[in-house]
Amino acid sequence: AAGKGAPSTAPMAVHATPLLLGASESFSPSGFVGTGTAGGAPGGTGGGGSEANAPMGEASELTAGGAMLDAGELIRIDFSDLSDDDKADASSAAASAEGQLEEILAQLRAISPNLKALQQYEELEGRIKHSDEIFAKSRTTSAEAKKALDEVASRRKELFLGAFKNAAKVIDGIYKELTRSTTFPMGGTAHLVLESSEEPYLHGVKFNTMPPAKRFREIEQLSGGERTVAALALLFALWSVKPAPLFVMDEIDAALDNVNVVRVADFIRKQAGSVQFITISLKDTFYDKSDGLVGVYRNVAAKSSASVTFDLRDIE
Repeated sequence: AAGKGAPSTAPMAVHATPLLLGASESFSPSGFVGTGTAGGAPGGTGGGGSEANAPMGEASELTAGGAMLDAGELIRIDFSDLSDDDKADASSAAASAEGQLEEILAQLRAISPNLKALQQYEELEGRIKHSDEIFAKSRTTSAEAKKALDEVASRRKELFLGAFKNAAKVIDGIYKELTRSTTFPMGGTAHLVLESSEEPYLHGVKFNTMPPAKRFREIEQLSGGERTVAALALLFALWSVKPAPLFVMDEIDAALDNVNVVRVADFIRKQAGSVQFITISLKDTFYDKSDGLVGVYRNVAAKSSASVTFDLRDIE
């Protein structure tokens, strides 16, 4: 190899271990053709010349036969002086390097790396962040809705139980008054029972009555008149929770005998001081307990219905 800074006018002989070539350079045991570069390209000599060690990208000039070579021109190195063993080692090293390169390339092809993986990861991370924000907002909205629902359910239960307790408190007394007689001055017994105290508005309410001188039976097993009296007791008990100014009842005495008609009429008469009752009835015993009568008849001449009113308050 030429000394430092000394130009060479003859082919350079290199006595060294096999030269490891770049993947894009061609190798021949008898010589090497490469491209002179500023960074000590594979065509450079083994010496420590300043041209071979020049920084990458800077222009360089090499001499061959006394002529100046510009960067990019070809340089031929003669390997003819190498021994056969060195040439064999160089060929073996080149073949091994090419084999390793092919193996690496095969591994890369098998892996098939996704060059957009980082971009896709960033997009996915943004979508996850957006989804987390939506989830957090939905969770907050759900918590607020659940709180409002719990408040409504609590208020509903409070109102229901308040009305139920008031009705259950007075229904027994109302039923006793509707069934009391000289023979049975204590009257009957009635009470309300919730099927579920936890969620009473989702379940039923049992209404049990026991008429005077009779054993306990389900309300379905009572007679028509007994069921009517029980229903009226329940109606008046519910009305007592939040009294209305007007009551309209249609033939509530249809299934009652005269004794029970009188009892119902007397009870209505006692409540008339705070509420107005309009009762449709076909029983004469109901009429004399009222303050007035309104009769409806057919007017044949006028081909229409007509009404007549009687005020009974001044009639003894």
